[in-house]
Amino acid sequence: MMKSKTLKNKISKILTYLFVFWLLIVLWGFIFAWRKVPEYIPVENVDLPVSIMTSDGYAEVINIHPRPYIVLLENNDGGGVFVYGAEHTKNPNDSQIVDIQSQWANFKPSIALVESRLGIMFPGLMNPVETFSEPGAVHALARESGIPTYTWEPPIEVEMANLLRQPFLKNKLL
Repeated sequence: MMKSKTLKNKISKILTYLFVFWLLIVLWGFIFAWRKVPEYIPVENVDLPVSIMTSDGYAEVINIHPRPYIVLLENNDGGGVFVYGAEHTKNPNDSQIVDIQSQWANFKPSIALVESRLGIMFPGLMNPVETFSEPGAVHALARESGIPTYTWEPPIEVEMANLLRQPFLKNKLL
């Protein structure tokens, strides 16, 4: 009878330890895991001092423009925009990743916009660049700097609304 009670106690203890271990892992995931970054939705349309290149214009230069494609616009009041158009890479040792880190340190942004919706990632277990390519590197820098990251990909609803305003036949689009 005593052996049975001791065995039950050991099993109970092991199950308790396993539960606590599982709970700690779940808690760690909730605290440290990256989640999908929110969408950046401007309050109003903004007139840019330099227009964004159209798809047709980009098609003409896609094979010849410099890489990375860098645009820097600065205001007199200290504000500005820095766009780093990287060649997509999942190699953490790519020279662009080092350059992005250097440019980040020089520009000192207050917000990060990335091309991608990103997703769930567990730091320490996964590499941001290997998981999300260069937007992962930017998001990691933003997290280290304590600044927000947004995707500049428009919400699907906005994309669809814009497409539906085009002269396409709706049944062809949907």
